[in-house]
Amino acid sequence: MGRTRSTDAHNRVLEAALELFVKKGIEASSMDAIAAASGVSKATIYKHWRGRDALLMEVLLLVVGIEENVAEEDCGDLFTDLARVLNDKPRNARPEDQKRLMPQMVAYSATHQEFGDAWRSRVMEMPKQRIRRILMGAMAGGRLPEGMDMDVCFALLLGPMMYKHIFGRHFEGAGQGKGGAGQSILGTAKSIRKAKEAGCELLKETDGVELGSRVAEAFCRAFEIRHD
Repeated sequence: MGRTRSTDAHNRVLEAALELFVKKGIEASSMDAIAAASGVSKATIYKHWRGRDALLMEVLLLVVGIEENVAEEDCGDLFTDLARVLNDKPRNARPEDQKRLMPQMVAYSATHQEFGDAWRSRVMEMPKQRIRRILMGAMAGGRLPEGMDMDVCFALLLGPMMYKHIFGRHFEGAGQGKGGAGQSILGTAKSIRKAKEAGCELLKETDGVELGSRVAEAFCRAFEIRHD
């Protein structure tokens, strides 16, 4: 099979798998069914993917549009740098397909923990690296307290984004008014700061304007950091 035909077959399998996963569910979508829907032999499919989980992972990466290498330079303003990461929208993302597939993926991850862990790690690793770099720079510059618990920071900053990513909406309830999610995050961040100042051990877990900007602003306000 030539290069062009091979690429075409690869893409047909991804698109066929996406439609089957959405309409029938992931568990019910066998490799035989994907082969039939794509017009690509099962033997060829197994040359590209070791099994359904590997194929599902690539379909998810396709619709989310994850970019492995993001060229950027921090400007030194904590709010601006954090908001850029949290508001990042990959150029190749397919949001409508993402919305269609996400309920099936969440259900599948609940019963296939190993896959769920692998997916969360793949999705979160790049923004975590970027946020870690920004926060470490802020600590080195004296804008944030030294020795902050990165796991807590990730929970505060990325938790709301994952909620929106999975469920397609912002936080609901009493906090949805002025300030919305940012206000609840602000309260949590202030509690963490006070605990840190008091020498308390931090827990590793925490139960118009874009959400990412609101989260970044709340985080900065909690540490009384002004931005331009």
